[in-house]
Amino acid sequence: MQKRIACLIICSSILAACSNPLSSSKAECNDEASRQLVAETLAKSLNQTGLANIKAMITDKGVDVDLVKFKAAVQQIKFELTDVRTDRADPQTSKKFCQAMLTVSLPSSLLKDADTAREMYQEMALPKLAILSDLELDNSSVRHQLEYSVQPTDDGQKIYAELQNAAPTIEFVNQVILDALQKPARLAERRSAEQFEQQAAQEQEQLAADQAALDTQQAIERQANQQAYQNLQQQEAAQRLNSANTKINEVWNNTTKRVRDQLLAEQRIWLKKRELECRLNSEDAAPELRDIARLRCETDVTTQRVGVLQQLIARAEAEQPMRPNNAAGAAAGPAAMAARAAPVYTQPAPVYEQPAGKSASDLATERAAAENAAKFAENVRQLERQLRNQ
Repeated sequence: MQKRIACLIICSSILAACSNPLSSSKAECNDEASRQLVAETLAKSLNQTGLANIKAMITDKGVDVDLVKFKAAVQQIKFELTDVRTDRADPQTSKKFCQAMLTVSLPSSLLKDADTAREMYQEMALPKLAILSDLELDNSSVRHQLEYSVQPTDDGQKIYAELQNAAPTIEFVNQVILDALQKPARLAERRSAEQFEQQAAQEQEQLAADQAALDTQQAIERQANQQAYQNLQQQEAAQRLNSANTKINEVWNNTTKRVRDQLLAEQRIWLKKRELECRLNSEDAAPELRDIARLRCETDVTTQRVGVLQQLIARAEAEQPMRPNNAAGAAAGPAAMAARAAPVYTQPAPVYEQPAGKSASDLATERAAAENAAKFAENVRQLERQLRNQ
C-alpha cells in the first residue's frame, strides 16, 4: 500500500521547474541549475511520499508519527549528483536525457535508530532491504544510478526536470525516516510488553507458590487425618483384643485349678503360636498398618480359641473322678456336706491382661464375683456326687 502510494506521487511529481539563471534556450545535464533542480525534485518527492505514507499509517494502522520531526529529518537528507553524462538528446526539442550517480547522505543516527526499530519488530535489516531495492548502502550513504531529463522552456526562463527511476531511492530513504521516528514508540511498546511479561511471570510464580503452599498444607492435613484415623483403628483393634482377652480369661478362670493345670501347657503353646502367627501375617500389610493388622489377627484367633477352650474345659471336667471327702461326710447327708464344703479351687491369676481403663475396685468386684460363681458351682457338684453315692 505504501509503495503504491509512493510510486504514484513520484510519477505525478517527476516534473519540476525552476528559473534558469543562464536565460538560455538550452539546458545541459551537468548544469548547476539542472543538478540543483533534480536535488530539489528529489527532496520534494521524498516529502510528498512520506506524508502520504504517514497518512496511510494513521488511517490503516493507527500509528501516530510526529510531522514536525519528519520534516526536520527530510531537511537533513542531502542529494548529490556525480558522474553526470548526457545519454541522448531529442532532435525535435531541446530536451536532454541524462544519467548520474545519485548519492543520498543520511545522518548515521537516523540509520541506527531505523535499524533498532526494525530489529524490535523483527523486520528485514536495512542493508538487505537496500540490496533488494537495487541500491548500494555504504555506511550512511545510499547510491543509485539515476536517470532523468532536463528541458528549458521556449523562452529560456525556466528549466524543467523529470525523474525517471527515482522511486526505489525515495521509498528506501522514506522508510528509513519513518522507522527511525517510530523507535521511541516501539521502545515504549517493548518496555510495556516486558513489564507485562514480568508482571505475568511474577503472578505466575506467586500462583505457583500459593499452590505449593496449599498442596503442602493439604498434604499435612491429609497426613494428620490419616494418622488420626490409624490411631483410631489401632485403639479400636486394641479394645476388641482386650474384650477377646477378657472373654477367654473368664472362660479360663471359670474352671478348676486341676483343669487349668492340665491345660496350661497347651494354652501357653497356643499363646506363643498366636503371637508368631499374627506377627507373620501382619508383615504383608503396609508398615504403618502392621500393628493394626496384628491386633486384629490376635482378636480373631482369640475369639476362635474361646470356643475351643470351652470344649477342652468341658471335656477335662467330665473326665475328672468324683471322690467323697470321707465316710462320715457321706453319711451326714447333702446338707451337712454342703455346710462343710470348703473352696476347692483358688482363683488363678488371669492368663491375659485385663483391659485398660478399669479401676481397682471394678477389678476386685469382678474377681469376687468369679470366685463366688466358682464356689457355688463346686458346691453343687459336691452335692450331686454325695447324692449319687447314697
